[in-house]
Amino acid sequence: SMEPTLAEGDWLLLDPTTARWPRRGSLVAFHQPDTGTLAVKRVAGTPGDRIPFREGYLELADDEAWLVSDADEIATTAAPYFR
Repeated sequence: SMEPTLAEGDWLLLDPTTARWPRRGSLVAFHQPDTGTLAVKRVAGTPGDRIPFREGYLELADDEAWLVSDADEIATTAAPYFR
């Protein structure tokens, strides 16, 4: 879901020691809450941001980020991640 940025077989180096939220546009790796599978997404929103929707917006809490795939730009592929 991260093509063309990352393709199968590409390597991604991670820094597990970060002490602050990643900036908007950064790639992040995390374990999916339901399956435990390792996933890579791009940060599209950080704590306090407003994410627009058709009927309004979602305001991210202090412990939330909005993550998206690079594969397409449709907002329905985005998934909130709760830290």
